[in-house]
Amino acid sequence: SHYFAAVVCKYRSAWLDALEADVFKDPEIRTIIDLVSCRHAKDLDAKFPEGLPARVTVITTDGRSISEEILYPKGEPERPLTESELTDKHESLYDYCISNYMERGQFDEILEMTQPDNLQGLKSMRELGDILQSSKEFPHT
Repeated sequence: SHYFAAVVCKYRSAWLDALEADVFKDPEIRTIIDLVSCRHAKDLDAKFPEGLPARVTVITTDGRSISEEILYPKGEPERPLTESELTDKHESLYDYCISNYMERGQFDEILEMTQPDNLQGLKSMRELGDILQSSKEFPHT
């Protein structure tokens, strides 16, 4: 948690690229990690499991304390991603980990087929399976 908090402090977000070696080795991230404290907030327990609460408090260099609390993380049904955020997420997933195994057209076809308005039109899940089977095999670890 310290690492991802430091990544968010520097980049204002954290996604799959935060797991890259150059980010792990970034001296600024290492410095920020030393400034981060992560603690369990017992008062948030009462809001679970109905919510998935979190709180961030930042102490500025001039001593001010700024806090923000959320009940649901972004992407939960209560705080859905915008169309733009969802598109960005799909794009980064393709670029980061799917492009080596699937042609862009196949990926776009799957995205189109799985849009809520289009799911009703699927004759069977076999249609998706056929597309997936035609892609290169993912490596097994």
